[in-house]
Amino acid sequence: MKEGKTFNKRFEKKFLIDSDHLNDLLCSVESELFVKDHHDESTCYTTIENIYFDDDKLRSFNESILKSPNRKKLRIRSYAQNDKKEKFLFFEIKSKDNGQTLKSRIVFMEEWLVDFLDDGQLSVDALLKINKNKIKTLETLESIKYLIHEQNFKPVLKTSYKRFAFRPKFDSTVRVTVDTELKFERLRKQFVTTLAYKKKINKDQVIVEIKYKDKESLKNISKFTESLGKPSGFSKYCFGVQSSAQENFVEERQKLSFLKVAMLKAIQS
Repeated sequence: MKEGKTFNKRFEKKFLIDSDHLNDLLCSVESELFVKDHHDESTCYTTIENIYFDDDKLRSFNESILKSPNRKKLRIRSYAQNDKKEKFLFFEIKSKDNGQTLKSRIVFMEEWLVDFLDDGQLSVDALLKINKNKIKTLETLESIKYLIHEQNFKPVLKTSYKRFAFRPKFDSTVRVTVDTELKFERLRKQFVTTLAYKKKINKDQVIVEIKYKDKESLKNISKFTESLGKPSGFSKYCFGVQSSAQENFVEERQKLSFLKVAMLKAIQS
């Protein structure tokens, strides 16, 4: 799954919308305003799975709640187009810089994960063969290794959801995504939160995100944006941590999807 360069550096607005309202809204504007914006034209929806990492004190969770200006999240992401899983995984660092969202990602292979999470072993030559920008790839790799092996970031939470994506017909600097069927699985036995995340989402709501380059980019969809109401600033990661903090630890390892049994040491330690 590739995203345009615009969306590696962007602003975001997030909304929680009743699904019935969203269906009516999309039906009324999609034919005249939006087109689908997936990997290819045959894709109706993309299933996304994330494994979020954090340290023992849940630094990323706490910084997100406190809205720290330079906060960041580390995750592994996989995609399935119409339930057909893609070959590659992606290691991503998502950060904030003065209100702007920055995302650095590298393409990664599943079979590399165990050794890399254990002691940082990785064939750099193999990595560079599947990543185009050598300098950016190496910079991102070093940042990931620092968080995992110096800051003790380990898998904390798995999230998954279906995503429907659109863009205005004549503007590639705006992307509208609709995330449904959210699921969360706790991946750590010791899971203590010191701060509380108070935002909620109910089973009849979906998450709408508008990703855009600048305010000028929003003019063509201003009526659509206004109809969504007030942005919520909802965080899937924070909600997932908060809601699963009191749940039993997931023992069924087949549920970890692209994480293999050999990663148990990294997950449980």
